Amino acid sequence: MQDNTIQTHTPNIVDRAADSTRRAIHSTQQAADQALGDLDYKVQQLRDRGSPRYDEAAERVDTLARKSAESARETTRKLRDTAFLLSDGTRQYVREEPMKSLLIAAATGAVLMGLASLLGRPAR
Repeated sequence: MQDNTIQTHTPNIVDRAADSTRRAIHSTQQAADQALGDLDYKVQQLRDRGSPRYDEAAERVDTLARKSAESARETTRKLRDTAFLLSDGTRQYVREEPMKSLLIAAATGAVLMGLASLLGRPAR
């Protein structure tokens, strides 16, 4: 008879353990869902609060980049124009004063060679 009692109690114990496990799993799922829901809400709040700041910062960076690019183009254009004027002026001077131009070029070359020689010496 005792065997019957053990067999009768065993399914009840297993059923109760299974029910308890199901309730624990369900409770854990609910807690996880609630935590994820709260986290999603907080992330959305941060996104809503931060988004205008990020958009504003991105707009400022974009404006600064456009201004910098335009400034670089303008500076390049000015340098090109100045280089053209200088080279045109140099050509004109060489045509008008060929001997002076030759002496200036030779003197400049001698000075540069002297500097290179001084800089190339080992320090004492």
